[in-house]
Amino acid sequence: LVSALHEVRMRHGEERQTFIRGLPPELALEVKRLFRSRRSAKQPPAPHTPPSTSACSSSRPTEGSSRSSAGTRAEASSMEYLEGIATRVQLLPRSERRAFVE
Repeated sequence: LVSALHEVRMRHGEERQTFIRGLPPELALEVKRLFRSRRSAKQPPAPHTPPSTSACSSSRPTEGSSRSSAGTRAEASSMEYLEGIATRVQLLPRSERRAFVE
């Protein structure tokens, strides 16, 4: 899952879609969901929105002194989270993996 998410991030447009289509169905769904949620979290607030009411400040309790350092920390923690999930899925018996992913 972690390596597939990394590959999706490295690709663009049609190449990304082709890669996702080549994944097993349950993995493709999870990758798309995670990629979409990460991408929407990274979008900067609209220009007319003051920073104090941006989505980042309301959903993330820990804010750094600059937006880039906060983004890096959030990205690192989400990668650790994904690696933990991937490890758990790999340790499960094959019959239980599908239920866990769903």
